[in-house]
Amino acid sequence: MQSFNYFVRFLGQRSTLFYWLTISLACSTLLLTAFIIYSYRHSKNLYYDLTWVEHTYQVINVTDRLVQHINQCEGNVRGYALTHNKEFVRNFPQLVSTIHSETDKLLKLTADNPTRQADTRLLDNLIQQRLGVFDTSMAYVAGKFQYPNAQARIAHLEKARLIMQGIYQTQERIQKNEQALLTIRHNRAKNSIDRSQIIIILSALASIWVSIQIGIIVFKYIKNHQKLNRHLKELNEQKNRFFSIIAHDLRGPVHSVRMLIDMMTNEDRPLSEKEQQTFLKASKHTVDQTAHLLDNLLEWSRAAMQHTRFEPQKVNLYQITQQVLEWSTPLADQKQIILKNDTDSSVSLYADEAMIQLIVRNLVSNAMKFTLPGGTIRIYTIQKEHNISFAIADTGIGMTPDVMNKLFHLDSKHTTLGTQGEKGSGLGLLLTQQYVQQHKGTISVDSEVGKGSVFTISLPRVAA
Repeated sequence: MQSFNYFVRFLGQRSTLFYWLTISLACSTLLLTAFIIYSYRHSKNLYYDLTWVEHTYQVINVTDRLVQHINQCEGNVRGYALTHNKEFVRNFPQLVSTIHSETDKLLKLTADNPTRQADTRLLDNLIQQRLGVFDTSMAYVAGKFQYPNAQARIAHLEKARLIMQGIYQTQERIQKNEQALLTIRHNRAKNSIDRSQIIIILSALASIWVSIQIGIIVFKYIKNHQKLNRHLKELNEQKNRFFSIIAHDLRGPVHSVRMLIDMMTNEDRPLSEKEQQTFLKASKHTVDQTAHLLDNLLEWSRAAMQHTRFEPQKVNLYQITQQVLEWSTPLADQKQIILKNDTDSSVSLYADEAMIQLIVRNLVSNAMKFTLPGGTIRIYTIQKEHNISFAIADTGIGMTPDVMNKLFHLDSKHTTLGTQGEKGSGLGLLLTQQYVQQHKGTISVDSEVGKGSVFTISLPRVAA
């Protein structure tokens, strides 16, 4: 049930590609359904046409058999008349019964068409007359009937000839009409078969197309499901890291400040003025670090909830970096680190000023954390055709490739202490990467153990 609900939510995503894919699938399904319905109705028509073709062949075959039976009867009666051998007419009743059965069948086959029915009834009447002539002839041979005179017998024979002539003419007319109907019905059946083949091909193509589209939708569903799972995993890791920071990185500094205050307010052991100044500086340093961490936590939580306002405008890079360096000077002086601002004062960016300021502040703070006393931190610009890059370089302790691969991941198991034991949460670099990506830019790092690190930010010259 959970997977079904997720699939319904997935179908609700109206991205342009997926929206048109869904419309195409719906149209293809309707087209395939129309093909199936049409194929069903067409197959019934094809069955009807083929039935009538078979029906026409039956009419032709029945008329042929009737004439054959009549000719067989005539041959048997003629043999009996010449030889007076009753063996010739021994099967005559059976032949007559077969003829009656065939004429009844022919009448049923032609009952749908008045014109065909009229010809069939005429043929049946002629056949009955011919059977009557056969009976008269056999009675004459058996001595049970006598012609009044020779002319009567000649008239009888002429009548038999005319009846047979009528039978042949009627048979020819019936078969000619049936051949014409057979041609029409054969053509209709052939056309129906041709259309059926086209429909089968189109239905197969539509089925393949529907299958492909269903496959694409299922593939996108699986890919999106995997993407959401990865995103949920990242969110869960961020949540765990967030609580870890609250539990350890914030708790430690607060307890340190509390201990310093307790020592300063201890009446049993008053502190000298020099000790008080030392404790105050330590407290200020701890509070500054904690405030910086809280700022990053706040910005990170806003970014995670997509509440960060992105307001790009034209800003001067030199002014931003100078403000950050001025803010960092007290800590740099404490660690005896030299700060240099070599950015081009004429360089302007189309960016969110607050975000760029936070990016520079986090990178400078990170550089001071890992730079030994007497080291240097330098900010400089690199102008290219399509983008503007600025770098924060330090002469610190550097990093191994393994450490660089973990820089932009919230990994609670990975932490590196600064040159004076400073602790870091990793939020600053993660937030820096998010803000750079929001500007459609890139961040890269180059470092060597013992020689320092260089973080380079590249941003587009114009609005993204």
